Amino acid sequence: MTDTVNKQVTDAVTQTATSIMGNAPAQSMGMVYQSMAHSISLLMQNSVSAQGGMQQINAAVIASACKQILAAPSQAALSQAAASQAYPPRMDNYPNLPPSVDKPDGPSPTIDGQGETNGDNKETQKNTQKQLDEAHKLAEHSLKRAMDAAKQAADYDSEALKVAEDMLTKASSELSDLESQEKVKKVFHLARESTIASQNASAALVKTQSLVSKALLNTSDPEIATHYAIQAEHTATEAEEAAAQAKEAVKKAKEAAM
Repeated sequence: MTDTVNKQVTDAVTQTATSIMGNAPAQSMGMVYQSMAHSISLLMQNSVSAQGGMQQINAAVIASACKQILAAPSQAALSQAAASQAYPPRMDNYPNLPPSVDKPDGPSPTIDGQGETNGDNKETQKNTQKQLDEAHKLAEHSLKRAMDAAKQAADYDSEALKVAEDMLTKASSELSDLESQEKVKKVFHLARESTIASQNASAALVKTQSLVSKALLNTSDPEIATHYAIQAEHTATEAEEAAAQAKEAVKKAKEAAM
């Protein structure tokens, strides 16, 4: 089932306009693609566990989810458009103008000391890039945390379900005993709690992916990129908390099965 989901995610990404990636690092966007396939696989696995049967995967839904995650406007494109409005056209683009308005030879004259600000502008650009790099690094780290937490939660969920199944098999010959019936009910209730926690971890991962993609796509405004990166950090924490809940449910299920 995971291979099918991964293939559909790959197809969906292929069909999505990759031009929206702007100047986002290819390695970073690769992490987003990988985590999308991973999280959707977990969501499908959770759905199967909760419903107790196989479920047909809707490729259109997966494609829609991918496009929603990747549909953030390219900040690089927006910046380029803004820059084209901010600077006057080059005079050599208009060859038919009189010679008197041609661009003079030699360096351009400075107006009110503007030529002296080149060093300051370079320093500002350097600081901006540093802030962007820090925001992108935080976003990538949050994405990894959320992916790890979602995987752990799914593993705990599988473990809890196995405990419940083993308990049911063991108690099948004693179901007439009221105490055994109560034990089975409690174990299955705890297994259900682990499933819910795993679903919550997967949902937090999806939210983290969306925020991380927005942070990585922002290549011009460090304040906005940092904003999304901090939000991704919070949703990654949500995923870790859900994984901890799934772990606790497994522990209680094992104790109840004794």
